[in-house]
Amino acid sequence: MVNIKAKGFENLAQLQEHLAELEEESPADEQVPEASPSPQEQIAELRRELAQLQARLVPIHAKTEGLDVPSRRDVHLWLRIVIAAATTLVLARVVQHFRPGAPGAAILPLLTARRDGRI
Repeated sequence: MVNIKAKGFENLAQLQEHLAELEEESPADEQVPEASPSPQEQIAELRRELAQLQARLVPIHAKTEGLDVPSRRDVHLWLRIVIAAATTLVLARVVQHFRPGAPGAAILPLLTARRDGRI
């Protein structure tokens, strides 16, 4: 049976020697923990960032100040979609009920398009 972990090494001693070399080269021992800033320094940094963000917002507010409020058509977009779907459903039921034949089938798409244009 082949020991996959020791593959490439002739014996266990070579494997242990290789692992010892890797351990010596490991940067984990060399890491120096950074000193964390005091709470006062953190608050000061947050205030500086807040001031920068507010300064960036001023030109944006100036650009959007003269814009109009969205029209009623834009505000009620979903309502328009629901009405169009309901109208289509009602017309489909009417067509199924009355079965208007070929002339009626040709006219119904025109009526539906005209109705959707008014909503």
